[in-house]
Amino acid sequence: GEIGSFRYRERDLLRTGPVPEFWRAPTDNDFGSDQQIRSRVWLGAGETRTVDSVRVTAADVEGPTAVLIESFNTLEGAGDSRVITRYTVFGSGDILVENRFEPGSEDLPEIPRFGMSLTLPATLDRVEWFGRGPHENYWDRRTGARLGRWSMPVDSLYYPYVRPQENGNRSDTRWVAFTDETGAGILAVGLPTVDFSAHFFTLADFDEGEEKRNRHTIDLERRDFGTVHLDLRQTGVGGDNSWGAVTHREYTLLPQVLEQAFLLRPVEGGADATGPAELARSGLWTSEMASAVGRRSLRFETFAERNLVDHLARDATLSVVTPASSPYSRGGDQALVDGVRGSIDRRGGDWQGYEEKDLEVVIDLGASQPIERVKIGFLQVVWARIFLPSAVEVSLSEDGETFTTLGTVIHDVAPDLPTDLRHYFEVIGIPGEEGRSTARFVRVRAVNIGRAPPDHELSGEPAWLYADEIIVE
Repeated sequence: GEIGSFRYRERDLLRTGPVPEFWRAPTDNDFGSDQQIRSRVWLGAGETRTVDSVRVTAADVEGPTAVLIESFNTLEGAGDSRVITRYTVFGSGDILVENRFEPGSEDLPEIPRFGMSLTLPATLDRVEWFGRGPHENYWDRRTGARLGRWSMPVDSLYYPYVRPQENGNRSDTRWVAFTDETGAGILAVGLPTVDFSAHFFTLADFDEGEEKRNRHTIDLERRDFGTVHLDLRQTGVGGDNSWGAVTHREYTLLPQVLEQAFLLRPVEGGADATGPAELARSGLWTSEMASAVGRRSLRFETFAERNLVDHLARDATLSVVTPASSPYSRGGDQALVDGVRGSIDRRGGDWQGYEEKDLEVVIDLGASQPIERVKIGFLQVVWARIFLPSAVEVSLSEDGETFTTLGTVIHDVAPDLPTDLRHYFEVIGIPGEEGRSTARFVRVRAVNIGRAPPDHELSGEPAWLYADEIIVE
């Protein structure tokens, strides 16, 4: 399911790849919020994916004859998420690369990056690009980087932070070319754009692991090949503080369908050869390519709306029997149905907290609706005495007075469960037309365990219950 070789005029343009990539070497801010632990399911997810099948067909496209190769992959360690990579290989030598991610679960943590990684021969040690620069810039830290045409040695893309970590990204890139001393090499054209980084180090070289080892720049050994990342986006680098603050939601890649596309094209060296800027504007073989290029703009894309869950309860009227005990939940009761998912490392904002108290919520959907499923998100942070509920009950009603139980989930609270855990409790409605579950009112009751369990180190102290999202489908 990967490109094994890409040669042009007896030159090897690729050493390995491209391979789907979901991880970045944790930054100091990532360590501050424990993202290197929370998002660890994405480490190596692309490299260890299972290739379920590969399909080869003639491509139905305009322009030169083309072959379509489709690779269907499963990320078993990431909730059986799916990745479909499509290579359209044109007779011109161009390769259209399309990468699609489909999450296997809504419970997955944020994704550090979504893109593809590849390695290049060491001779391709020069880089030129049209995008933001010349210095490094990221999704949430780029307004100080001008859009322009830049060039430098690949080594100069590296930013030597005192401790090795993610560095050197360039965002909103229209095209980027990696070439040798003659100007020959490989060009990547964003459709519409890519974020890119390139180093003579690997991602693993920058990765400290689950805990900082406090290595330094001089501890890194320069490789005899280049590593390139061509990304749709990375989750932003944050920086409100470096001891707990997460990246703002509008700059966070939460599990959702993600798609990227770019064109790989050989660059011929020599004084009379066509330069990368002109190559990037010509030979857009399909209407989709031309349309993607036409959509380029400097308008900042926001994932804020894409990060909202779409569900029946969103914006619905609700009543909460027990007021939240947590004094810093800025969202109020409406946060339980506002479509915003709480972060597992920040208990304020979108979480409603209850000390020793149960939670009871009645949601008015405004009209009778067929109910297929009800999901409720809860938090567990053991050291902070925040535990999952011992039971969750979902009931339905047409009049708001008489309720019928749809289902109850019993949970045995274990003190040895990992901290920083987010979990959905789920009740399924009656499928099919006959006897289908319908209701105008949905009631959710969650039972607080009351006190920390006997074998917990804080045994007997008041337990907290935190809820963030009641989804009615």
